[in-house]
Amino acid sequence: NTVDRLPAYDLAIDLQRAYIDTAFFKHPLSQFQASAEISSRGLSIRNLSAQECELSVHASGNIKGNLLNPKSLKSELSYLARGPISEWLAPDLLGRIAKDIPRNFGGTISVDGKLSGDIMVPLKELETQVDLTIEDAKFEEWYANKVLLKGSWNSHLATITAASIQVDKGSVVFDKLEFDPFSKDRDPISISLKLDNLDFRKAMG
Repeated sequence: NTVDRLPAYDLAIDLQRAYIDTAFFKHPLSQFQASAEISSRGLSIRNLSAQECELSVHASGNIKGNLLNPKSLKSELSYLARGPISEWLAPDLLGRIAKDIPRNFGGTISVDGKLSGDIMVPLKELETQVDLTIEDAKFEEWYANKVLLKGSWNSHLATITAASIQVDKGSVVFDKLEFDPFSKDRDPISISLKLDNLDFRKAMG
């Protein structure tokens, strides 16, 4: 194949029962697949997926720029991650970097998002939009049938545009919220919420 009269290369990987061993990630995988095109324009990812038991990650999209001598790598990526929270928080996965998060969370989480910006300067340029769902959410004695959250992240500013917690036939709905989790100024955060047919005792566990 050629792109702009320059050679383009197809990459296809299909591994079964693989083991990823890097400085940042060490974990067995029941399946790892990748299909992409590398050219003078950058990298076009048709499919990138990994699965181990109930955990799965999928991604696709484009990274534009000179991969051999990168100064700017503009990305437009879609991603989907799903699996039990307890398994994601295992010590060899997110538990390595999220050490302060309690391990007694339960439920199945699904994160469906889009990532854009220059990955060469991630803290300044990267933006992500996320739809997050937790089914059968549990924490100690607290339980919810479903937790829904829609939000975005842009240069340290986290924005929650919609959120709700469903408990039996009732729900709690939250308004829009913006905050900077890295800010040294601990200003009070104002949250407005609406209760709809909610048994408050069940909602509080």
